[in-house]
Amino acid sequence: MAERATGRPARRGRAGFLAGLGWLAVCPLLAGVFTLGALLLDQNEGLVQLLDLHRELGEMREQVQELERLGDERTARLERLRSDPFEIETVARERLGMLRPGERVLRLENDSAWAH
Repeated sequence: MAERATGRPARRGRAGFLAGLGWLAVCPLLAGVFTLGALLLDQNEGLVQLLDLHRELGEMREQVQELERLGDERTARLERLRSDPFEIETVARERLGMLRPGERVLRLENDSAWAH
């Protein structure tokens, strides 16, 4: 390095500093570009798979939300079956065909006649 009259080494400008670093400054940049290119070109392990996994994760989150909603509905239904006599009676009538004393069931053979 050249020395100035003061005895201290002469300072380089910014361009001189970067030129002094040479490949040391460029290598990380080239490594990043190479890595990005490899990710884009590699179909099995690259960006395409990452995007597919991200899409799949979104779909699974939607499924989890739907299952949580169904679970909440069933929990509410269970609570009604435990505590609401009307709900219990509804299930007994619809699913088990039970009747109250004195009630009769009237079954029509052709329900379509009532539709007109």
